[in-house]
Amino acid sequence: MEAVLFFLCLLGALLISQFVLWMLVDYAGMDELFAKGIAMAIAIVWNFFSRKYIVFKHSNGLPEQSSTDSVIDNF
Repeated sequence: MEAVLFFLCLLGALLISQFVLWMLVDYAGMDELFAKGIAMAIAIVWNFFSRKYIVFKHSNGLPEQSSTDSVIDNF
């Protein structure tokens, strides 16, 4: 399930990046390189928050402890 959500978030970043680039170049008349930098920055922010709150929302950042880990730690 995480792989599907990860792919959808990446697809969302691509669509957002292309939309922002299109709007800035065609409608705002901005230079293509500067517009691409802004679009990339927005896509990076989207990637971070979409992965944090959609893909890995149930993960606390710590590896899950198996039943054998507690036995090994007691030695």
